Amino acid sequence: MLGRGGTIAGYLNPDDIVDRLVNLTLDNPGLCAPVPLAPSAVGDPQRAPNGFRIMAVRLRDATVTTKKIPVLFTGGMHGREWVPPDALLHFAELLVEAKKNSRGVAYPTGYADGVYYENPDNPENSPYVVSAQDVRKIFDRFDIIVLPLVNPDSRWVSGTAPATDRGRLMWRKNRRRVAPGACVGVDLNRNFDIGWDFQTYYDAAGARQAEISDQPCSERFRGPAAHSEPETRNVIKLLDDHKIEVFVDVHMFGRTVTYPWAVEGNQSTNSSKSFTNTAFDHLRDGIAPTATLYGEYLDDDVHGLLADLATAMVKEIAGSGGVSPVARLRSTYRASQSAGSEGRNETYPGGADDFAFSRQFTAPPHRCVAFTIECGMGKHQNPDNRMEDEGGFHPEYGFVFPKIEREVHAGLFGLLKHPSWASWNPP
Repeated sequence: MLGRGGTIAGYLNPDDIVDRLVNLTLDNPGLCAPVPLAPSAVGDPQRAPNGFRIMAVRLRDATVTTKKIPVLFTGGMHGREWVPPDALLHFAELLVEAKKNSRGVAYPTGYADGVYYENPDNPENSPYVVSAQDVRKIFDRFDIIVLPLVNPDSRWVSGTAPATDRGRLMWRKNRRRVAPGACVGVDLNRNFDIGWDFQTYYDAAGARQAEISDQPCSERFRGPAAHSEPETRNVIKLLDDHKIEVFVDVHMFGRTVTYPWAVEGNQSTNSSKSFTNTAFDHLRDGIAPTATLYGEYLDDDVHGLLADLATAMVKEIAGSGGVSPVARLRSTYRASQSAGSEGRNETYPGGADDFAFSRQFTAPPHRCVAFTIECGMGKHQNPDNRMEDEGGFHPEYGFVFPKIEREVHAGLFGLLKHPSWASWNPP
C-alpha cells in the first residue's frame, strides 16, 4: 500500500508524484514546465481540499515555433484506480528523456501471469519501441499537458487502507464534504456540466439507465452543482486556457478505448438534437432497445475520425505485446462508443470526456476529440484463463503493473502517431 511519506509495494503516493514532476521541470526547463491550475477550497490552486498537492506539466519543445496541437492527458480521477497516475507520470518522464537524448523509447521484455511479452526479432530485444523519429515528430506537432493525479486525497485514502477495510480501499470519490451527514465526497467524473442535471436531461426511463446519482452516499454522486469540485475545475481550466484539441482520460479497468457520446446514442441526421437544446429536456431516452426518440448529434466525419483514432490506439496496444499470440490476446482492447460500452444499455452523464468533446459545440467553440482508456482487466476478463485476472483496480506492482503501463503508453503513442494529425492544422 501507499504511505504519505513513501511508497510500499511500488505505487507512488501523491506527494511523491508531485516531487517527481517538479524534478522533471527543474531538470528539463526547455522541454517541461509547470502549468497553473484553478483555485481550490483551501485557497491554493496547487492543493486538493484536504491538503495534498496537485500538479500538471506541459511537455513542449520551446525551440519549435510553429503552431502545435494542444493535448491533455489526465488520470487518477478515481482514487482506487492505482495504475493511471504512475503510468502517466512515467509517460511524461520517458518522453522528455527520449527527446533530450535524441533517442527512442524502448519497453523491456515483460513477464506476467506465465506469459512473456517480447519480440525476439526486435534488435533492441524489446516488445515495443517508439522510434527517435516518432518522438521528434511528437514534440514538433504537439504541446502535451499531463495531469497524472486529478484526485490525490482519494488516492491516499485508498492507498493507505488495510486490505480488510474495503470501503477505504475501494474509495472512488474525492474527499470534500459537500452535504450534511456521514457521507463524504463527489464522483469527479460525474461533476462536469454535460447531462449533469440528469433528471432534466433525460426522460424517466433514460434517467434510470444513467450511471449517476444525486444521493451523497452513492459512489457516483454528482455533487451539489456542476463543476462544484476544485479538482473538476482544474481540468476545465486546462481545457479552456489551452484550447485543448485532443483529450484522453485514463481509468481502469476493462481494456477499452471509448469515445463520445457517453450521454446518449449517436446520430448524424438532426443537428437540433443537441445537449444545448432545452427543447429536448425530459425527452432524451437513453439507449435501451425501446429508446427511439433521441440521439445526440455527431457528424459522420467526426464520428469516423473518433472511431479511426480509437482503433489505431487499440491496434498499437495489441502490437505492443510482442509476437506471442497469448500476449497479444491479453493486450487486446476494444474500441467503441462510450454509451453502452459495458453492454448494459448504460449512459454516463457528467463525464470529463464528453465535456471536453462538447466544447466544439459551445461558445466560443474549439474542436476537440476525446477518449477514455480503461486499462487492465479484472476477474473473468482474461481471454485465455477466466480464473486469472490482473488484480482489478490494484494490480501487483512488480510484474503486472509494467504490462498495463506499457498498454497505456502504447495507446497514447498510437494516438499521437496517427497520420491524420499531418492535416489537422493546415500550414
